[in-house]
Amino acid sequence: MRSKIKKPGVYPKAKWAAYIRSWMTKEGLSPLAAAARLHITHSAIHNWIMGHTRPPATALYRMAPLMGVSVEELQVNASRSIDMVTVPLQEIADLIKVPVERLAAFISTERRGEAA
Repeated sequence: MRSKIKKPGVYPKAKWAAYIRSWMTKEGLSPLAAAARLHITHSAIHNWIMGHTRPPATALYRMAPLMGVSVEELQVNASRSIDMVTVPLQEIADLIKVPVERLAAFISTERRGEAA
């Protein structure tokens, strides 16, 4: 098993995902619209909101003004996002274009620690 070493100032991908989804929901943006607003590819946004990757530093400088915060505040907010954000399961399912039943089953499986 790999040890999880946390780098200073680098937050888990899931926290970035939750923070970006929260911003998109608040702004009423689809992944495609968010990508256009940030001048990035649709697949980059998809990877961020799915928790596959974190936004690179260059993206943070584009995101912060759109979110109305400084880059430093963006990083702090993202570090707390899992505790601060509650999004209905249906909204998440709609956002990632997955049936809500499938998403619920996946979450249930993950909580039990089973392989998907």
